[in-house]
Amino acid sequence: MEKLKSGFHLGGDVTYFFSEAWGIGAKGSLYKASNCIDNIYLEDENGNRMYGKMSDNITISFAGATLTTDLFKQNRKNRLLLSFSLGYFWYKNDMIVIDMYKVKGNTFGTALNLDYDLELSEHLSLGFMTSLYAGSMSEYTISDGMTTLTVDLDAQHLESLTRFDLSVGLSILL
Repeated sequence: MEKLKSGFHLGGDVTYFFSEAWGIGAKGSLYKASNCIDNIYLEDENGNRMYGKMSDNITISFAGATLTTDLFKQNRKNRLLLSFSLGYFWYKNDMIVIDMYKVKGNTFGTALNLDYDLELSEHLSLGFMTSLYAGSMSEYTISDGMTTLTVDLDAQHLESLTRFDLSVGLSILL
């Protein structure tokens, strides 16, 4: 389960600066993590043992509206951008616990980004970004292909979608 803490992500941001310091835009990201353990067994209420594997294949998507400020304002060679996003998470886990199941859920959430851009040319920058995504699901569905069950979680057992990302990317300045 520890290996599920790391995975890979892809993302993109579009920002329109309506002044030197402030911009609005949109953000999207896709995060994936997976892990598998073979040769597990479960025992049912009658004492029967079932053998197989356990795996998770998790996908978390985020899309949101963004407010961005350029903390360096006057310096166009290098930029330090701070962004806040309000948006929506979509969660999916194709999991196996002896049998195959699909777990799905969604919730509102936020993202906070700090992005340092180094100018490579007049219209191209190399960026280094840290992002903190935060959201918690209070409900999800689980399906075995024949039956779908909705699981409601109480306040002490919410499913956290919080994660921290480190990114390197290119920015195109128009």
